[in-house]
Amino acid sequence: MVRAYLTFRPAIEQEMLAQRHDLLVLYDSFCTAQKHLLLVLMGLNHLYYSGFQGIDRLMEQLRLAPPHLSERCKQLFAVVGIDPLAGVYQLHDLIEETFVLVETHLPEIETSQARERFRARRASWEHAPDGLL
Repeated sequence: MVRAYLTFRPAIEQEMLAQRHDLLVLYDSFCTAQKHLLLVLMGLNHLYYSGFQGIDRLMEQLRLAPPHLSERCKQLFAVVGIDPLAGVYQLHDLIEETFVLVETHLPEIETSQARERFRARRASWEHAPDGLL
């Protein structure tokens, strides 16, 4: 489960959406990233996936997780309406912290390709047409 969901989209995509104030697509991207984040953490914590009902309760059960995960996830959506880029950077912090948790507690899982994809910078994206993001 950890390997399957440790596939975050390049961070630059969300940064570009935030800079363009394309909030609907940015919110959708946040939802997808948070689902992947939770699925990775559930795998790391050996919890069975039974759907996303009772998210707060689920997050409380995660022994291995970024600090204050539930509050931080909720805050992302509040912040993005005020400062989209700040919300993006907060989500990226959670993703980076999750990479560290996987590397620390499941060292047999290779994270370098997933990290490299997530950290891919503007060189490959700056000339992408708007419709590709």
